[in-house]
Amino acid sequence: MVVRSTGRILRRSSSEKSVQEICYDLNNSLTLYPIQFDNVKSHFLPMFIISVFHFFMLIMSFIAINFSNIKVEVIITGAFLTVVCNLIFSYILGALCRYLLDKSEDTGLASYAYMILLSTSYVPIFLILCSFFKPLGFLLMMICSSIGLYIGMNNLIRGHNFQDNRSYFIFNITTTLIYYLYLLGIVWLFLANIK
Repeated sequence: MVVRSTGRILRRSSSEKSVQEICYDLNNSLTLYPIQFDNVKSHFLPMFIISVFHFFMLIMSFIAINFSNIKVEVIITGAFLTVVCNLIFSYILGALCRYLLDKSEDTGLASYAYMILLSTSYVPIFLILCSFFKPLGFLLMMICSSIGLYIGMNNLIRGHNFQDNRSYFIFNITTTLIYYLYLLGIVWLFLANIK
């Protein structure tokens, strides 16, 4: 008996997301759509691509705000420090969310950090707004932290059942305060570098 082949090539399974999937996730994050929260173990490429995107957006923010006095070393240093702070923040809040949510054992810290990093995609936009409208900085940071919290929590707690309303409330208050304090620190760092 002869078995006929279908001619299909099976796709090799990979733990890395493709560049197209990363761009799709970034687009969904910027348009406030949910992102597929999967159990991918390694996120080096996605974290790198999103960090590079943030880096170039921050450089463009520096140039847009301080166009007359462009100092290349200040621009690159400020953007680099902000990207490093975003990465550190993503891993710290990712570890906290992993601890508080305790979704499953096979969901790695990198998956949580990836979602948190995607939720900071709005930071360059709000940095520009804060530099132009300094008296409204508090309100703008609350809006930015709310958007970041919405993006992060829309992806992280989707499908998670909290034990009671108290734990849900504590989780939301904690993450909102962490987002707000982080964004306040980033704005302070950013505004200190453009003067």
